[in-house]
Amino acid sequence: MADANSGKTSIIQFPHLILGAVAIFLHVGSQVTGINTVIGYAQSLDMPLLEAKVFPSYILGITMFGFLLGIVLIPKFINHLNVLRICTTSAIVLTLLFFIVHGQVTFLGHTADLSIWFLVLLGLSNPHSAYWVLLPCYIYLVYYAYYGYSVRNWSLKKIVSISNK
Repeated sequence: MADANSGKTSIIQFPHLILGAVAIFLHVGSQVTGINTVIGYAQSLDMPLLEAKVFPSYILGITMFGFLLGIVLIPKFINHLNVLRICTTSAIVLTLLFFIVHGQVTFLGHTADLSIWFLVLLGLSNPHSAYWVLLPCYIYLVYYAYYGYSVRNWSLKKIVSISNK
């Protein structure tokens, strides 16, 4: 049986590898955005610093919970690809909810705008509008989760033939 990678001499000949590296970069960037800016965002909504400073811990706590859940569930109960699809799709939903749903809610002893809790769950300039940068990051990650991971050639012919089926 011939090796599928035989004859390939350059990293450019491995599109899934390059697309995956871009996905990792965007994932880390989107994760860090929430952690590093949530305090300023909470303060822009008139939350005192002493209360706002707990939100990065919540984001990191949710992130650690997700990692631990992955250790338990992957691959015994769900495979990596499905987890990637679930996480990236839910990140887009949470990002959109961050912009759409507002109102005060008290949770875990904090009275805060609902958008802060959506940002915490993602841990999954104008402080609010700056978060639009998350949407293209998560859109790309969804693309990678559903299609980009399987791209083996830089050919638009294959993409066009798949979309015509």
